[in-house]
Amino acid sequence: MKNRIWIAFALLVLLSLACSLGGGGNGGEATGEPQTGGGGGSEVQPTAAPVGGGEEPGAPQLDPDALNQLTSYRGRMITRTTLTDGTTQTTQILIEETRDPLAQRYVITAEGSETEMVHIGDTTWLCSAGSCMQSQQSAEEFASDFGEGLFAPEDLASIAGDSDYDYVGKETVNGIRTRHYVLNLTPAEAAALMGGEVTDFHFEIWVADEANLPAFSVRAVMNWTGTSGDQQGTFEYEYEILEVNTPFTIEPPEGAGSGFPADVPQYPAATDLAMMGTMITFSTTDSVETVASFYRDALAAQGWTLGSEEQMGMVLQSWSKEGRNLSLMISSDGSGNTSVLITLEE
Repeated sequence: MKNRIWIAFALLVLLSLACSLGGGGNGGEATGEPQTGGGGGSEVQPTAAPVGGGEEPGAPQLDPDALNQLTSYRGRMITRTTLTDGTTQTTQILIEETRDPLAQRYVITAEGSETEMVHIGDTTWLCSAGSCMQSQQSAEEFASDFGEGLFAPEDLASIAGDSDYDYVGKETVNGIRTRHYVLNLTPAEAAALMGGEVTDFHFEIWVADEANLPAFSVRAVMNWTGTSGDQQGTFEYEYEILEVNTPFTIEPPEGAGSGFPADVPQYPAATDLAMMGTMITFSTTDSVETVASFYRDALAAQGWTLGSEEQMGMVLQSWSKEGRNLSLMISSDGSGNTSVLITLEE
């Protein structure tokens, strides 16, 4: 992802998955059901015969950047771990994207906790444990991320390369016609794919087979026995697209802030804007004094009273209004940029 909040969120997901692939869980399992709007779990309906006339469609072929060709989709990933000591853990990630309006939503459920990330237009919210962090980026920058997701079976299939496969037949998964394959990776291929010792590796994939849709992974299932660090156990991975090209709206997270308080002006040239709780941070290429001067005038115009201002290599301002207190710390980062921290006490 192209901005800092997305990178941070991706790292959070990877850490969650790493925990499920070898961390010492406490036996907790995610119990929340994905909010799929149109249905529950995976629906697989095999056809009576693989292909008419005994013909096979050849090796599974997946279109590059396939999800980017859709107008919307919902999907989910689930990882399950059972270690040799009996410890189990499940991590579930719900994925939603719409193109018009441009929006994404990820919900990670693991160990009884939930983390939600929503991006709409130029605003991103990251919420967990009852608190949210908000940041902004240009809509143009975000637009190029549509369909990338955090992970897709296409990545695995490309790594698997020209591995042997068995064609199972045509099946309908979540209302989408597919071709079902089993990929027969060698032990060396499986070990390279999973990055460690692997035995009993099994990989199935269902590829979309409809004239009006690109060839993408509608469903993929992997399970194997192996090691991760000093942990050993059995691991399961499921991925599926629940629906495509259906209209739905992604809303800001419940309890997310609406941005700057009405009487705290946003700096016109702010970049890297982030808000969490009562704190607001941003950067600008304007000088420390230019920013300080802006807030002297703008806050006074909103009825705030300047209590004190100190200058000691940075500018510290304290303001008050009707029992509320606001502090500003404006400093140079030494590379030509100015960093600003606003703290509001209600």
